[in-house]
Amino acid sequence: MPTTSANRIPRLEESTIYQGRPWEPITVRFRTADGTYEAIGCQARVVTGRADEGGEVVAVCDVTAVADEGWAVSLDAAGTRALPSQQLYAEVMTKRSGEEWKTAVYYTLTVESEMSVPVVSIAVTGDNTLAVGEIVSLTATATYDDASTEDVTTQCVWTNSISGHAQVINGNGYVHGVTSGVTVITAAIGSVTGTRTVTVA
Repeated sequence: MPTTSANRIPRLEESTIYQGRPWEPITVRFRTADGTYEAIGCQARVVTGRADEGGEVVAVCDVTAVADEGWAVSLDAAGTRALPSQQLYAEVMTKRSGEEWKTAVYYTLTVESEMSVPVVSIAVTGDNTLAVGEIVSLTATATYDDASTEDVTTQCVWTNSISGHAQVINGNGYVHGVTSGVTVITAAIGSVTGTRTVTVA
């Protein structure tokens, strides 16, 4: 994790955030003239623009105390997934005892869409038995390469096997029982697929 000195205020940096992946770019410390570290306060947030340009707060970052009077600034997977896919800014602020909060560093953030995070598997769950004429709803859950998971039912391409005893309708995990028999239902994102075998009784 890179370290930034809070002495140079404000610093301008760049970073890329991938939705659904934790962002842990920096540790902030304040080094005094004699080379020792001074205790400071720290807070950070993701904003649409710099404060002097009327930027609005999009998310509040996690700030955790670390060794040598430092602070680790991060945003967890749930936090990055909620960010819009656009250019944003991370504003890291520090405060010495008896002073006002000051911006230590602005990160220009490029937020890449969630599909930039590799999907490693898809699990399809839901009722696997239905009657002729009945409609059931299946759910697709993706696991990403950072082990995070998400409901991707509406993002998948849904298909049914050629037998057609059960058929996909509306494309959002809904399956219609047509005739008695067994059909394999597939949910796919790119080349990654998950299946569920359903029986129409």
